[in-house]
Formats: sequence, C-alpha cells, structure tokens
Amino acid sequence: MNRIFGRVLFGAVCLVLALLTAGPALASKRKEASQMSLQALNLYKLGEYAKATDFYRRAYKLDPRRPVYLYGAARSQDKAGRSQSAQSLYKLFLELAPADSRHAVKARAHLARLQAASASRKQADAAESRTSALVVLGGGGVTLLAAGIIYALAASDNADLDTELAGHTVDTPVTSLSYTQAIERRESANNRIVLSWALTGVGAALTGVGAWMWTRRTPDPDEVGWQVVPAARGLKVRLAF
Repeated sequence: MNRIFGRVLFGAVCLVLALLTAGPALASKRKEASQMSLQALNLYKLGEYAKATDFYRRAYKLDPRRPVYLYGAARSQDKAGRSQSAQSLYKLFLELAPADSRHAVKARAHLARLQAASASRKQADAAESRTSALVVLGGGGVTLLAAGIIYALAASDNADLDTELAGHTVDTPVTSLSYTQAIERRESANNRIVLSWALTGVGAALTGVGAWMWTRRTPDPDEVGWQVVPAARGLKVRLAF
C-alpha cells in the first residue's frame, strides 16, 4: 500500500513540476511569436512579402492558438501575387478563427475576390488554350492536305510516265522521250512522294499535339509546386497540382 501511495505521490510531483516548467516555456514561445509577428508586419509594410510570410508562419508555429498569424501570412501571399497559396491560408484561417471576428470578415472578402479572379483567369486561359489548339490542329490539317495533293500529283506523273513508256523496247524505242528525260521525270515524281510522306508525318504530329492541347487541363501556375502551409500542429509540406 505504501508503495502504491509513493508512486502516486511521485507521479503527482512530476506532473506539478512539468506544469511549473511548461508555463514559463509557453510564455516564452508566445512572446517570441509576438515579436516575430511585429517583424513580419514591418516586412509587410516594406513590401518584403515573402519574408513576411515566413515570419508569420514561424510565429504561428510557435503559438498556434493565435490563428491571426495565418491571416497575416495570407495577406502577405495575397500581396505577393501567390493567389492559390493565399486562398489556402485564408481558408485555413477561417477554419480556426471565430466566424464573427474582424479578421474573419476581411478574410472572407479577400477569399471571395481571389476565387472570382482565379475563375476568370482560368476561363481566359482555357479560351486561349483552345484557340492555340485550333491553330495547331488547323496547321496539321493543312499539312496533311498538302501532303495528299503532292502525293496525288506525283503518282499521276508516274502513271503518265508508265503510259508513255508502255511500248518502249530496244527495237522500238520511244523517240519522243529520251532516256535522260525519263530518269529525271521518275526521280522528280519519287522525290515528291518522299516529300509527301515527310509532310504526312509532320501533319500527324501537329494533329496529335493539337488534340492534346484541346483536351488537356491548363494548370494554374500557383497550383503547381511545393507548398509549405501552417497546420494546427506546426507546418506541413505538400505537392499541389
């Protein structure tokens, strides 16, 4: 019984000591986070938005009970033109902050503005991408048409030459067409056939590229790459697409 009591007493003492030591450490982290947020604000005013974002994130990591640091990071990314990252930070802030707080109202307004701008930009990018795809598809179609015409003309010349040489023998040569002329006409026709094959390959490639451009999803530059975002317990890294 005494042993059990001793263990309980020892555990209680350890708990009290842990609480006593955790209090000053927590207060120190909060103070450091507050100082970092002031540095971040100064950097924000100077236009150093990337550095300001970093300081706000570090402040939040030290004191995650103050989501207002996330709002500061979101505003910094917003000013830096990092729309997607700013939207992610605004959303995370709104998940943690009181819905009726002053910063939450502002965050919702900023988030709505960025989402509307992103939707408009994506529509414009999609239209531009479709236009480019049509141009490439048109180029492929024209190239294939040219290849077909060149091949048909060359094949026709070869057929005409075969007709003219149909009765040619050693004893009864075709006097209207010399050997040299026949060779030149045959080589010319065959060279054009080879050219038509090459153009067919180019046209097929252009058509394939155009079809890919038509169907592909145009990525948002802000969505691609590694993103480091604050989480409830520190920072998390993710590869966004």
